[in-house]
Amino acid sequence: MGFRSANIWKFSIFKSIGSLFTSPHRTILCVMLSENGIASKVLLDLGIGWCSNKVEKMSWILINKLRMPMEGVEGLVLPISERSYIPLDPLGRLTEAERNSLVSLDQLAEAKWKEARSQVSSESNKSVNAEMMKTISYIVGFIVLIAMGFMFFKHR
Repeated sequence: MGFRSANIWKFSIFKSIGSLFTSPHRTILCVMLSENGIASKVLLDLGIGWCSNKVEKMSWILINKLRMPMEGVEGLVLPISERSYIPLDPLGRLTEAERNSLVSLDQLAEAKWKEARSQVSSESNKSVNAEMMKTISYIVGFIVLIAMGFMFFKHR
């Protein structure tokens, strides 16, 4: 048994001290209904307004009103399927207007990509403008030095 796998690190005081130095890892319990009819409980990473499974590279919108109790599980679970980015709604809690107002994750990703791209281009424009101003100031300074040199030698 190595130093890192010793039982001393499994005590709660050491876990709480260790958690001070790590970022919080938020997860949500989901029930995944797969295409072959197998239901499984999965713990998925929770983002802002969505949950994702990095292994299968899938994401779902997190709609809290669709979470429901499950027998034998403490707390609420979110029923999801492999077909849709919208969680399952077996009780019909979402109205048609709410369902139509949901934006697909592809559109959200595209909007975020465009936003990041515009920020990069604006930053590069700022740096290009700064380089251009610096170059112009060097040229103006060089021209002023040459003009002062001509004036100095002209009066001699």
